[in-house]
Amino acid sequence: MKRLHANLTVGDLAELAETFGRMRAAEAASFREDGPVTCCYARSDKAWVRDPGGVAWEAFFTHGESTVYGDGTGEALGTASNAAVSACCAPGTATP
Repeated sequence: MKRLHANLTVGDLAELAETFGRMRAAEAASFREDGPVTCCYARSDKAWVRDPGGVAWEAFFTHGESTVYGDGTGEALGTASNAAVSACCAPGTATP
């Protein structure tokens, strides 16, 4: 089953923090990745939320490019045990 995933690019870390605050205020399952982390040939800080329809939303601020696709840090929403999904840019199931 293919998972849906939407992206929101923000202009700076302050805007990312504001966006993440709105995600948390909506009482949706959310997860924040500070780093920056490597995914999709980029180095970014990220915030994730899963909407009631099951779509994962990723808000991110990119610091720059990377020569690798991902570093396996688990750019995903945490699972029930807050363990990360191993696939880069592939959100899992989040907990509030």
